[in-house]
Amino acid sequence: MENAEDFGFITGQKVNLVPLNSNHVDLYFKWNNDSRVRKYLGNVIPIPLEEIKKSIGSPKTNYVGFEVWHKADKKPIGYVHVDGINWMRRKASIGALIGEVEYWGKGLATEVTKLIVDYCFGELNLNKIASLIYEPNKASQKCVERVGFTLEATIGDAGYSDGVYFPDLYYSYYRKDWDLKNQK
Repeated sequence: MENAEDFGFITGQKVNLVPLNSNHVDLYFKWNNDSRVRKYLGNVIPIPLEEIKKSIGSPKTNYVGFEVWHKADKKPIGYVHVDGINWMRRKASIGALIGEVEYWGKGLATEVTKLIVDYCFGELNLNKIASLIYEPNKASQKCVERVGFTLEATIGDAGYSDGVYFPDLYYSYYRKDWDLKNQK
């Protein structure tokens, strides 16, 4: 029998998005507590393994999470989620993490973001997606802008990392813009 990771719930060119896997909770723990990875996550306090296990095991109506599975290397390298889903207003926030640092700078986060945006608009029928990014995180800014997000607001000195305050950048993507982009 094939592994779930071999086909993917959502398939891309280099990555598949598969259901979160409780057998990989140690990886999620490592990624969330790695100083290089958590720098722009806002994790100033360590996240205990039990907390991560609890979050994976509890179903939520306003959250959908996926593991990012690298197809060629046949391994999990991160995760992506849709959070704070407001079904009445048809809006939510997204966040992605490439936890294996050797995969940074290879365009994988952009592919993951495009896949989750297509899922949000195409399958969940959302109207607006937001992404909150710490201002020093230039790679994430470029990623969401490549996919089609626009900067909607700058929230001054709302972020904190390494002893420094900096703005949060609130990016958004509207369904009408996605529809126009996909008509081409």
